Amino acid sequence: MQRLARNGGTAELLRWLSGRADGWAGIAGSDGTVLSASGTVAPHAPQPPDVPRLVADGVRALAERGALAYSHDTGAHTALLFPLYADDRGAAPLLAVVTPRPVAAGLATLLADVLMPLSLCWEAEAVERKRRRVDLAESRGREAVLHLLMTGQLSIARQVAGALRPRLPDPVRVCVVECPGAAGTRWPGSAPRRTAGGPGSCGAPSTPATSSW
Repeated sequence: MQRLARNGGTAELLRWLSGRADGWAGIAGSDGTVLSASGTVAPHAPQPPDVPRLVADGVRALAERGALAYSHDTGAHTALLFPLYADDRGAAPLLAVVTPRPVAAGLATLLADVLMPLSLCWEAEAVERKRRRVDLAESRGREAVLHLLMTGQLSIARQVAGALRPRLPDPVRVCVVECPGAAGTRWPGSAPRRTAGGPGSCGAPSTPATSSW
């Protein structure tokens, strides 16, 4: 379990759980929306009701009861839900599993045991997703300044650059690198290393070149 968490994160843990449950495993938000999932019910097995709706109904029922776990039988299948560990229990995402009946011996215990590594993986991946969004926003801000500079709108470029965080260096050093084809998409990630730690980089607007700040 720990090895799966280290090597594959949330996706690998869910894939493993769906195999152990011979069904479906996923992460649902506190509003019942499925955020990540793995597995399907085997074709030869009785097909469950619409899984996303089943999960959403389970999330609502768990919230109404204020319980720490929830189990719901649909006839041929059982849905099991456990909140992940989080500071705000009410807003925590949930582990949801849909498995054929009868539920395999020890499955509920296995799900309880996997909650901690799954919670840590999900939280770490959420932080990484947030970091990537911040990086993308900063990159787009710098690209906007570059567009303005290239079109001669210096006053507006200064205003936009002044609002960027972290601030651009003064004076700004611009390196223009022509890259063939898809290589241009790989340059920004290595630009800080290649340019002695520059603050950032972005693609040039009208050519296959990439500029690094």
